[in-house]
Amino acid sequence: MLIEFRVKNFRSISDWQSFSMLAENKVSEMEETIVEKADLNILPTAVVYGRNASGKSNLLTAFRALQYLIMDSGTLKVEEEIYPYEPFKLNMNGQNEPVEFLIDFIAKDNIRYIYSIGFLKNEITYENLKFYPKSQPAILFDRKLGKKIKYGEYLLGRKKDIEDLLYPNQLFLSKIGTEKNEQLKEVYRFFSEYLYTS
Repeated sequence: MLIEFRVKNFRSISDWQSFSMLAENKVSEMEETIVEKADLNILPTAVVYGRNASGKSNLLTAFRALQYLIMDSGTLKVEEEIYPYEPFKLNMNGQNEPVEFLIDFIAKDNIRYIYSIGFLKNEITYENLKFYPKSQPAILFDRKLGKKIKYGEYLLGRKKDIEDLLYPNQLFLSKIGTEKNEQLKEVYRFFSEYLYTS
């Protein structure tokens, strides 16, 4: 279940923009439809509307880009371009800065996760996955360009050998889809089976 999706420096989106499924307290007429999960009140559906050229389709394209990266970047070859890299064109500085996505969601295992990435044309600049084992978030893994991946104490199973096979243009989470790591299976499945955009 989606909680929030944030995008920065992608197509017509310059600064951080957020699409939130959290219900506001004042939406009392919808109380019967609001879903309570992880101590949050979440709307089951949402509609995106606005004027022409206001960024609606780019928000959906950002969802698809993130899904593509997770599903397919693990198969990219050495130095192959990350095709969803489409930075905001009206800011000349933005052309050399990463596109950034953050997604907050509850997977089918009823655990809340926050996954964030930043990427340039040929490399992932950062990748981070947190989850909520209790009331506070804990790091599962934290990856920064040019550094070894830091693993949280909660992440078990095969990881080092997966990291050794990782190219700079591939997401660690994408590699999980082709390697066996039971703990991150539900995170991967959220994107492969349960996230739909139309």
